[in-house]
Amino acid sequence: MTMSTHIVPRAARGWTIQPWPVLCLVTGIASLTDFQIVGRIMGTEVLGILFVLGLAMFGRPPMPDRLTTRLIGLALLWLVAQFVSDLVNQSRWDNSLRGLARAGATMIMLYGLHVMLGNRVRRVHVMFLGLAIGGCVAPLLAQEGEDFGDPWKFGYGTPVTMFCMVAATWLWRLRLRSLALLPPLLIALVNIFLGYRSMAGIALAVFFIQMLVIIFGTLHVVTGRQALFLSLLAGGLVGGIIPLYGVAAEAGWLGEGQQERYLEQVNDQYGILLSGRTEWRIAPLAFLEKPLLGHGSWAEDERYAQMSWEIFTGSTEAMPPGFSMLIPSHSHLLGALVEGGILSGLFWFMVLFLLGHSVITLVRHPILIDPIISFVLFCLGWAVLFSPYGLGNRVFACFAIITMTVLLQQARQLEQSSARLPRVP
Repeated sequence: MTMSTHIVPRAARGWTIQPWPVLCLVTGIASLTDFQIVGRIMGTEVLGILFVLGLAMFGRPPMPDRLTTRLIGLALLWLVAQFVSDLVNQSRWDNSLRGLARAGATMIMLYGLHVMLGNRVRRVHVMFLGLAIGGCVAPLLAQEGEDFGDPWKFGYGTPVTMFCMVAATWLWRLRLRSLALLPPLLIALVNIFLGYRSMAGIALAVFFIQMLVIIFGTLHVVTGRQALFLSLLAGGLVGGIIPLYGVAAEAGWLGEGQQERYLEQVNDQYGILLSGRTEWRIAPLAFLEKPLLGHGSWAEDERYAQMSWEIFTGSTEAMPPGFSMLIPSHSHLLGALVEGGILSGLFWFMVLFLLGHSVITLVRHPILIDPIISFVLFCLGWAVLFSPYGLGNRVFACFAIITMTVLLQQARQLEQSSARLPRVP
């Protein structure tokens, strides 16, 4: 019996909804809300945890790759180390629950996002778009009276910048690469004039990286010497942003508000990067005091709080009533080291190592670079060193870490396919 087949043209099939990209988009958008359970937990984390529980109860949970398995293992080590630290330091039970939940949620989110993204760059882009949408809607849903502080820096600045990266990536994928440079450059200038210095620097870094890719775009695989040259060139361009901003702000070219803020916060001893970040002068001391087990979850210490007050105000007077007694860290890495000791910090040291490996991978394989990938890596590097690991930062950090694993997997596949190509004699 002969069976006839009729192939329907792709254009005639109509639009089909792919479940995985939709799940990635919805999970990203869920970041617009948070819930009070054990501390505050983002909607994205709730969906991620429910997704993993659903896989465990009704499906066949796939085994993660070797790299993701190591990261999950280090997150588990962080959890155990924090538990021991809280026991030894006799931390308050509510603080201990929040500290343990933070490490545990990280472990679960890494696995959930690994399965959702499935080593596909397209899904990374879709979830990134969802996070941008959620970030823009979140301030609109804020409860009346909730103070965001600076509405641009702590509200709309990051998601609007993310939308600009989405636009740049869309242009990049359409081969309109010169036009793709405009969104990062324009949003960098907006962030500079609105006082969001870190986001301006990240956007400018994306601009410079994409510009280098255009200049050296014919290099699909970069040699060791070329990689070193491009890394030094990119580092010089990005590093040059900081003193240029200092000159412009101090001279008043960015407006009186920026000039006053610069003169108030920056001193010659610590420079632009560390002048407003007292935690980098205090947290290492707290870690060295208890390097093995740390001070416990949400650790408080009047000595370090007094040091923070004196550095922040320039006054040697006693702290006023109500001043926070928390040991200042304001960093993914420093927070883990201070609260849980060196074993807790191993997770973030591994992340920094992978971040450096990812940057080298991008330099060696420029074909893998696009504005979203560059932005995610720069944001992760900044956050690990200079941002607290709380609420929205937890979601973005887990997303960025799995994005790194996707990037490294794509590079591995690219190298394997290149190795299989016949060599021309």
